[in-house]
Amino acid sequence: DQEHGWWEPVPPSVNEAPHASWWHYQGPATAFTANPAAEICACFQAYPETVPSSLLDVVTTQSLRHLTGLPDTMEMHDMLCYLHLADEANKVVQDTIVGKLQRGVREVVDFDTEMYSGYCAKPIWLASSPESHLADVIMDGVETNLEYEICNQSADGSWEPFWTWDTFPEDWKQARMEWQGHLTVKTLKALKDYGRWPI
Repeated sequence: DQEHGWWEPVPPSVNEAPHASWWHYQGPATAFTANPAAEICACFQAYPETVPSSLLDVVTTQSLRHLTGLPDTMEMHDMLCYLHLADEANKVVQDTIVGKLQRGVREVVDFDTEMYSGYCAKPIWLASSPESHLADVIMDGVETNLEYEICNQSADGSWEPFWTWDTFPEDWKQARMEWQGHLTVKTLKALKDYGRWPI
């Protein structure tokens, strides 16, 4: 929606294919959501030559306006989208985003390792490397999280998804393998960036 600068999380065609229930298309979007709009804005910021400057301006303005209205203790996925936008945007936009995220991240991130076997805001998701905008604020959690990942690596060297689909169980088997690959690369990269790999 170019007038408002937002996107629907998924298109109607998603319902025609196997998918997790939380990605089921429910109808047209009626408001701006950080996930996916701020994430798409980050991609536009990374490749500004691919989009009209007027659209980039609208989406960036909308993303910052939406951020202002969010509580500091925002939803984890919203924070991840804004982190990506901060990585790609100019310093003025970056400073606006990072200040807010730093204020709220300790309330958003999960420090309790007992939560890590389920779906939660793991510290290394919000600070995947020492250069992350949030690393210094949650470093105590990052260190604990890295230890947890080292101790919970599967025998084959991978890391398993800590969620499952509640629909399409046969298709989840393939999706699970793909998520397993994604999580393994992501975890190994975090361990390497923090100087914990090889172990």
